[in-house]
Amino acid sequence: MSEPSFENKTLGLSENLLNYIKNLAGTENPVLTELREFTSNHPQKKMQISPEQGTILSFLIKCTGAVNALEIGVFTGYSSLLTALSLPADGKLTAVDRSEEFTGTATEYWKKAGVENKIDLLLGDANDVLDSLLETKKEFYDFIFIDADKKNYISYYEKSLNLLSAKGIIIIDNVLWRGLVAEESADDRITVQVREFNRYVSEDRRTEMCIIPVTDGMMLVRKK
Repeated sequence: MSEPSFENKTLGLSENLLNYIKNLAGTENPVLTELREFTSNHPQKKMQISPEQGTILSFLIKCTGAVNALEIGVFTGYSSLLTALSLPADGKLTAVDRSEEFTGTATEYWKKAGVENKIDLLLGDANDVLDSLLETKKEFYDFIFIDADKKNYISYYEKSLNLLSAKGIIIIDNVLWRGLVAEESADDRITVQVREFNRYVSEDRRTEMCIIPVTDGMMLVRKK
């Protein structure tokens, strides 16, 4: 089965309706716009979340009153910048990524937006970094965003649960994986990994979840 094209927009949503939703969402922070447009020329641009996803993340951060946030997978920094801008003045984001190249771009835009002091960047393998955070466990996180390699999603999820505050939420990106998770004939490695992750969380009696079918699918999880 051939893989459908992916243009970082909501599955099945017309361009007119997508633009309508974007216009209703209001004005995007100019530094976010600049970073998004910069990344649109990147060979791996599909790794960046969409503006409509950003609107949802910002809304959830503010609604939950999150102060401490954790991001697993930074890329060029759009979601981390948006998170830092959405957190209160005393808020803090711990951002985890292994790429110095990608996060080099991110830090430039964090500084440009004046939020670099709200972000702690931890470079390294995400599982190792999360293990280190679990060992120290100085604080729990109210908001955790996972958008990294799919093969480790279950591991990231389990470790995030142990770092999550009682009323915190976890957001996981790409859980519909271009619509391929619903295609029985799709058996490529990543599609299988995402399917397995979705099933794992849906059967987890410790938590409850829902999926928002925006862009490539976002899963929201909270402890019962």
